[in-house]
Amino acid sequence: MSPKPVTPGRTARLLYLVEPAAPVFLLLNVVFILAYALGATETWPPLASLPATIAVLLLWGRLSATAHRVVMLSLLAVALGTTFLDPHLAAQARALHQACSFVALMTVLGTFKRVLTPLDKVVEAFGFVMSQPPRLRFGLVQYMGHFFALLINLSVIPLFGALSGRKGQADQPANHDAVVLGAMRGATMVALWSPFSIGFAVVSQSIPTLDPVRFMLEAGLFSSAVLWVSARFHLLPAPLATPRPPERSHFHRPSGRERTAVLQLGGLAAAMLCLLVTMHEFTGVAFSALSILTVCVAIAAVLLTAGRAALAGDKPVEVIRSGTTEMINEATVVSAAAVIGAELSVLLNQSGLLDAMLGQELPVTITLVGMVMLAGLIALAWIPTSVVVVTLAQMVGNTPLGQENPQAFALTLGMCWIVSVLLSPVSGMSVVTARVCGVSTSDIIFRWNRSFTTLVVLTGCAFIWLIATMTT
Repeated sequence: MSPKPVTPGRTARLLYLVEPAAPVFLLLNVVFILAYALGATETWPPLASLPATIAVLLLWGRLSATAHRVVMLSLLAVALGTTFLDPHLAAQARALHQACSFVALMTVLGTFKRVLTPLDKVVEAFGFVMSQPPRLRFGLVQYMGHFFALLINLSVIPLFGALSGRKGQADQPANHDAVVLGAMRGATMVALWSPFSIGFAVVSQSIPTLDPVRFMLEAGLFSSAVLWVSARFHLLPAPLATPRPPERSHFHRPSGRERTAVLQLGGLAAAMLCLLVTMHEFTGVAFSALSILTVCVAIAAVLLTAGRAALAGDKPVEVIRSGTTEMINEATVVSAAAVIGAELSVLLNQSGLLDAMLGQELPVTITLVGMVMLAGLIALAWIPTSVVVVTLAQMVGNTPLGQENPQAFALTLGMCWIVSVLLSPVSGMSVVTARVCGVSTSDIIFRWNRSFTTLVVLTGCAFIWLIATMTT
């Protein structure tokens, strides 16, 4: 006897009917964030958080179990904090503003990715990389993945995996797993310095005294050093370090279209960075809000230049709907983590525990390096990266340690983000890479990336020491 079909409940049917309205609220949240940054109000009104909250509720059925748990924990943290702690409305308002900023950034990044990935330029630029000799290809894959991730974030991993051929395919043009791993490494490191990444947004919004442009340059120098070493020595496990020789027909001289595609995409990324830095220097508007505005300008530029090709045959309304909601899972987790971190920070401050922990007579460098090690250990315990770093940022960002050493502390938070991504079994980078390569996240963390993670930690600690020494 065949089982009876499952009939969705009344709540599920209602959410299905109202879900199409979610993009409207997400776009309204973007408008509110930009209006606040441009001086529409002096303080963030709690009601301004309603559009983002309503959007999350409308899309509740599409959220992962992790997002559900983090949201519930944030609601519990607010309830307990409001009940048992002294009034801290300013801290709660600041956390809500940060949470809505994260949602707004993810909204425009998802839309930008949606209009950029259908373009032939992306495939042609990848063809330029794959036309290079094997001894150069892995390094170029890392660099190309690095700059592609500046535009489309971790989506570069499945994209490179698909373009390099299916794993095990007889005529695949290169070692599939090595290409995917190179893309992952490049995409991981861009989160440290790219103002269009959520990692950079978390760091820059947590330290009021931070010079974001200087931090971007310092973090970019660190990322370049790590990627150069990885490109020079590969740091791959044996099965990936000796790829099967590809067919000769897969090697070719780069065509003019492939070279042009690389220059055009690189020019787009450079133009976005120049526009952002220029607006920041001349307007003084918050860096995070200008990042959102810059991505909006880039979306308009791509649509004007590429036309219907950017829509991939879809209606504009469908592109907006799918683009604005594409990264809602990540946005929800990071935003809820900001609320949890704020409540935990207030608890530790009011109880005196934070002063006790940071009041030890330890050198600044030892304290900062200890945070990196702590973040790695917590990440191994299946705690999401965003929860780890956002909580640390909220707790320490406004303390003397964070205020008096803003550049070193910012690099520490960035290192915490990178190390957590590399070591967490539930990080998006590891999960996507494992799925594309058909292996477990444990293989990615402990076998494939073991040498690379060691390089990142050692180089990062050296850079933290250098920056802390230069600024004291």
